[in-house]
Order: sequence, then structure tokens, then C-alpha cells
Amino acid sequence: MLPKFLQPINNVKLIRLGNKFDGGYVVPLDTIKKIKLLVSFGLGNDWSFENDFKNKNPNVKILVFDHTVTRKYWYEQTIISLFYFLKNLKQFDRIFKYFSYLNFFNNKNKVHILKKISNFSNKKTNTVSINNILKSNANKKVFLKIDIENDEYRIINYISKYEKNILGMVIEFHNIDMNMDKIKKFVKKLKLLKICCINGNNIAGFQKNGDPYCIELTFVNLSFIKKTKIKNSTKNLFYPNDPQRINKKLNFN
Repeated sequence: MLPKFLQPINNVKLIRLGNKFDGGYVVPLDTIKKIKLLVSFGLGNDWSFENDFKNKNPNVKILVFDHTVTRKYWYEQTIISLFYFLKNLKQFDRIFKYFSYLNFFNNKNKVHILKKISNFSNKKTNTVSINNILKSNANKKVFLKIDIENDEYRIINYISKYEKNILGMVIEFHNIDMNMDKIKKFVKKLKLLKICCINGNNIAGFQKNGDPYCIELTFVNLSFIKKTKIKNSTKNLFYPNDPQRINKKLNFN
């Protein structure tokens, strides 16, 4: 069973942005229109979340940091997609995914930066610090999306310093069986950001006690928490990250 501190509050209106499976996230609805800057750490070949966010708030600026999505990455993805289509006669559109990428990141308000997010900046290693990013945007209302495959533990301790300007945040925590103390320390350190949603990512599988190895936590700024409880319909909110794998209900102590 998951520890009590991970149990979300239930008086925040929620909405799902992004696709129905891996890459989509549940976020606090009332924050979206207020956000001036969406900062995403982690991209891969799915920007459905960023696209839906932009559709809901056309004035938002989007900064995405991912050092792995290079021209070589797209070359390999295109070749793989081509052979997949020739073999299965499915997902023809994936062959042209690179052009969709170019079309989305086509102006200064939607930018993909080929740098690795870290706890320090270093030109030699092509890294940029989260502290520098948040400090340079301290006058903006920000939403954070963090999906960086275990590197989240390197940067989360810097977030509390800027939480006054962070209205909402989604973080994917990996290998929680080995990192629960770090997660607890991070959550307890936050004064203005509270958990309003949790989802178990079934792609990573489940522990013997039924807990997932990977969770997605959504945080909301206290200023958007209602005084009374709100009934959130789970319809169109929660889907298994991988529909082909087993999924389990989350339980709390």
C-alpha cells in the first residue's frame, strides 16, 4: 500500500491533457488559463500534452528540454516506423512524425532546447540547471512537466525555492521502491504545492505488494484549492499507460 502522504486532496477540478495513454497527464483545470510559461522536461516522440495545453491556452509559451531528440533520433525513428508499416501495414502516419515535430516547434513561443536538465549548468556536457531556468522566469506563472527517467531525483530539491510562481506541476517518479524517502522529503518540503492527483504507470510494472514501481504525481498551488470538496468524474481522466499490460488500483495506508 502507498504511504498516506501520497494520497491526493479531492477539492480540485481536474482535466486530462495529452493522449489517452502514456504521454497524457491529469492537471488542475483552473490553472491552465493562468499559466504564462509551460516548461517541459522530457519530450521523446510525443508532444500531445504540450499541444493540448496550447489549445486550451493559446497565449502560453512552451519551453521543452530534451537532449535526446536529435536529428539522429528522428532518422532512426523514421526508419523503424517505415519497416513497421511495411511489415504490419499499420501506423503509416508515424513515418512522417518528424514533420509534425517541425510543424509544432515552429516559432519562438514553442521551443525545443537540445539540452539535458540537471542540477547544474555545464557547456561541456550540454546541461542546463533547473535553478537557472526557474530563476530566469521567476516573474512568470509557470506549469512544470517532468518526465526524465530517474533524473527527476537530481532536480526536485530546487523546486520549492520557486513554488510561489508554480501554479501546477506533473512529475513522473521512477523506481519508487528505492526512492520513497526522497519523494517524501520533497513533498513535505513544499508549502504551496499540494498533491491533487496520482496515477500508477503500469509500463514499469508492479511490486509484490501491488504498488506500482512508477507513479505520476500532479501538484496544484494552494491558491486554486476549493474550500469545498469537488466530485471529479474519472471518465476521460485515467487510462493505463500501456493498454496491453495489467493495471492495478492504487491503495493507501
